Amino acid sequence: MSNLDCSAKLLEMEGVRIENLEETEREIVLQISLERCAQVCKRCGAETERVHDYRVRQMRDLELRGKSMRLLYRRRRYVCPDCGKRFAEQNAFVGRYMRFTHRTGEKIMTLLRRRSSMKDIAKDTGVSVIGVQRVLKMAPVSKPSRLPEAVAFDEFKGNAGGERFQCIVTDPLGRRVFDILPSRTLETIQDYLRTFPNRGEVKYVVMDMNRNFRDAAKAFLPNAKIIIDRFHVVRYYTEAMENVRRNFQKTLPKAQRKHFKLSRRLLLAHRDRLSEEDRAAVDVMLRFSDRLLQAYALKETFYDFMAAPSRNEAEHLMEWISGWRPATA
Repeated sequence: MSNLDCSAKLLEMEGVRIENLEETEREIVLQISLERCAQVCKRCGAETERVHDYRVRQMRDLELRGKSMRLLYRRRRYVCPDCGKRFAEQNAFVGRYMRFTHRTGEKIMTLLRRRSSMKDIAKDTGVSVIGVQRVLKMAPVSKPSRLPEAVAFDEFKGNAGGERFQCIVTDPLGRRVFDILPSRTLETIQDYLRTFPNRGEVKYVVMDMNRNFRDAAKAFLPNAKIIIDRFHVVRYYTEAMENVRRNFQKTLPKAQRKHFKLSRRLLLAHRDRLSEEDRAAVDVMLRFSDRLLQAYALKETFYDFMAAPSRNEAEHLMEWISGWRPATA
């Protein structure tokens, strides 16, 4: 494992690649990017891998080895082939318009709850006083008294109380951070929700496929409709397709392995958006493996399911997907 790979593991940021590291007596500067993957359009829900441009975003992270850490995030902006909207790639470590990572924001909130001064907090976390004020506006210092109409749960890696993962609770309709919990365990989420008197008024819960989030919502938010975030569903399917490709790719000679790796985006793209030449290239690759062919067919059916114009058609497609059995060779 290279030094940069070790640094990425130390950062505990999902999908992050460290492209360069510079260190002085007082500061560590990391140039980072995310692995390229399919993104879901925020306007129409279509998938795309077409990159529009790159923009460097600078942010603060928690100290490392007693030195302040600055991240230079080379962020992709994608363009939707269906509606033309341009949007930034999804990431799990920094919010929109923020100049510091989620875990830095979590530390700021912890210090605010201890009633530390904003000036001292800014000095301890390496952000500006204005940045601390923004966190104060985003989330209450004390626990809220009532739940909003819609609640969203997500996780992020931090360092609160020795827990590797914290749970962030947001109000998606109000577009604000509602609260941050010290862990993502079922017990923590249940203990948090049971104290609210208006649990029956919550209409929607948005989450990924974390079972703790689902079980807590079913038990304590009985009238809420559970909505699985589209981005997480698509990511699971594309990763499953990638796993089949990688496993088959390992069995090939070096030249063919390289070809399959370079052609991965053709296998992940919607077939109806490929040119005739690209479709022919995909068909050649699919002839090498029955498992790869079946994974590709499942992926295309899943895309049709996500774009289904009616519930009946979506249910029919899901029945086909659920009844599929893997190839034996």
